[in-house]
Amino acid sequence: TTPTTFTIAPTLSEVGCLSPNTIVLTDLGIFYWSEAGPTLFNGFKSVLLGRRLKTLLDTVDWTNVKKFSAVYYPYKKQVLMSYQRTGQSTPDRTLIVDLYRLREGQPTLIWPALYGFSAAGAAEDTLGRMRGYLGTSTGHVLAWDSGTTWNGATILGRARTRPLHLGQHDHVVGVRMLDVTC
Repeated sequence: TTPTTFTIAPTLSEVGCLSPNTIVLTDLGIFYWSEAGPTLFNGFKSVLLGRRLKTLLDTVDWTNVKKFSAVYYPYKKQVLMSYQRTGQSTPDRTLIVDLYRLREGQPTLIWPALYGFSAAGAAEDTLGRMRGYLGTSTGHVLAWDSGTTWNGATILGRARTRPLHLGQHDHVVGVRMLDVTC
């Protein structure tokens, strides 16, 4: 699109985005956090993913939604979205949205993890796969690592910390292992 060919096309979306750091492009559309909770925009209309999450949505600190962040992990078709509960100073929970099941026409599986991250981004790993990287308020960087097989069994999703590089190859800081299995 150029400035001369740009056009505005109305859609059937009834909700807008409240948290700009949760906007991620997925294989099925654009995921974001709206005034109704987690939402997927497919280019024509918005699909509210939080209809069955009333108990969870009641715990969300709606005054701090700009602190929420999300990342898409295309290998497993999962969106990892961090949110803050009322009474917490930083995001302390992670919502995992399984878009693979939505693609199959089944209900989307959404569940919270007990840890939160304060920043997220996608990057290509050394194997050429796009992977979600999560940053915590304590300064640690975690990689969402899922889909590896061991003795024929698929390892479930987990977050694991990686060393932080300090500009020299033999100096790292924050090497701590933390596995979160979901």
